[in-house]
Amino acid sequence: AQIIAAGALQFNFVSDPCIPETIVLNWKCIDYAISQGVPCQVLTKRADWLNDPAVQNALGHPELLRVGFSLTGCDDQEPGASPNDERIWTMQVLHQAGISTWASIEPILDPQRSLDMVSRTIECCDHYKIGILSGKKDYTPQDIRMFVDAVNALNPKSVYWKESLREFMHKQ
Repeated sequence: AQIIAAGALQFNFVSDPCIPETIVLNWKCIDYAISQGVPCQVLTKRADWLNDPAVQNALGHPELLRVGFSLTGCDDQEPGASPNDERIWTMQVLHQAGISTWASIEPILDPQRSLDMVSRTIECCDHYKIGILSGKKDYTPQDIRMFVDAVNALNPKSVYWKESLREFMHKQ
């Protein structure tokens, strides 16, 4: 009951549940949770798993599955991840199949590239979680205020602005 009250069982934030090395194990766990009526949420940087036999059962239960994609717009900064274009395509396919989709626009490495990720997914993304880069940044609080205004102008269905972003944009 505690998991359901929190929204969903998270898969998994210490690794990627769709990497070839662990996809079968992760999705067996997702299948089991779904069979018990437990909603599951996935976050991935991969796009090459959609037709993997290990995921097919879970994909048949859109009412209990949410799939998120980490989207930075900076392929060169994410070695081993599928290109952002491929992740967006996979998000579109899942959304068209009735599966709830979300995007982690975090960390913002470049506000314009992050804005591009939001604008390219606005029709197929049900929820955004957006946060800034930790440590030294190549952007200013004003840049982030303009980014937030531009995202809001796109009228996304739902956005969660991370606290670090909210604090940063209110700096002078």
